[in-house]
Amino acid sequence: MPRLNQSLTATLLTCGIAAMAASLTGGCASGDATDKSGTAAVSGLDLDTGVLGYRQSWIGVAPISGSPSKVKSIGDNVAIVDGRGNLIILAGSTGAFRWTGVNPNTATKVRDVLPTARGFALVDEGEVIAFAADTGEMTARQTVSRVVSTSVAGVGPLVMYGTSGGELCAHDARLGFKAWSYNLGAPVLSAPVAIVDRLVGVVAQDGSVFVVDAASGSSVGMARTAGGQATDPVAGEGLMFIASLDQSLYAISADPTVRIKWRMRTETPLNRQPMYAAGKVFLTVPGKGLTAVNAASGKPDWTNDKLSGDPIAVRGANVIVRSGEELTAVEIASGRTVGSVKVPGLVQASGGSSEGPLLLALRDGRVIKLVSK
Repeated sequence: MPRLNQSLTATLLTCGIAAMAASLTGGCASGDATDKSGTAAVSGLDLDTGVLGYRQSWIGVAPISGSPSKVKSIGDNVAIVDGRGNLIILAGSTGAFRWTGVNPNTATKVRDVLPTARGFALVDEGEVIAFAADTGEMTARQTVSRVVSTSVAGVGPLVMYGTSGGELCAHDARLGFKAWSYNLGAPVLSAPVAIVDRLVGVVAQDGSVFVVDAASGSSVGMARTAGGQATDPVAGEGLMFIASLDQSLYAISADPTVRIKWRMRTETPLNRQPMYAAGKVFLTVPGKGLTAVNAASGKPDWTNDKLSGDPIAVRGANVIVRSGEELTAVEIASGRTVGSVKVPGLVQASGGSSEGPLLLALRDGRVIKLVSK
């Protein structure tokens, strides 16, 4: 098996996803990639997204096998992972189909897709698989030491992930083996998240919160919540926010020591993914509705009891919330519903707390890029 044996130098993003820049080398394997970079984007769905603060830039088609499982903006490209774990790349400026990189591991689940200096890499449950930027040819494979159970975070050449066996592992993609690991004593099923600088936090299903200096592998400290999670933690303002099944939202500080800064109790377990943006933590509290929590104080600023969904993006003065096939703009300051748009066939959406594009992946392989109007 070819080895991936040079650096995958990563730079942490605030959302906890690694942006990697490095050299992926090693023996080559046939990629069965399909290169059709001249294929034009297609249309066929005209969404009136002005009420959300967006306009439609393009509609492209990804030749998927099964429903798309991920859509992500990476540099000047849009990456889609299909139901078989294959990687499809569209041109970010036009939506034109570039190529499909065939994943050799059809029985494993893709956990993340990352940029590299020479292309892209899939992280599945057991390997990091590299594809060439121009053709989609598979250029390298590297085995990780444990089964990957989460999305990843990275610092330098380290790819960090959680395992169902209770470990937080750092895989050194430059050298090709495990750099360090910590056993938290309970399954780690929520993604690690970059808090600030080199500090990465993770939470186990028994409520243990662990913070590590990723570059050195040194433990920074631990805290404890009263339960597990059904979602991933998020970070902002140097804090780690955890929506817990113990009916609480927590803010964890790592400076100067790891500790609970505040705890907001709720009447029900929190099982919807939160998002940090604009000094607030947005999340749906079951039975209450969409809630904005002041990130500094832990006090709710407002609740919209008419809306239950997942916050996915920020556009101007609004936060965008997804409920199934419907996208709704909600005023950040007041919680007032501004307007909604139905997107038939919507299965994946990717935005974020910044003012970047909003990507929508439909069940039939169409991908829509929305940008500021």
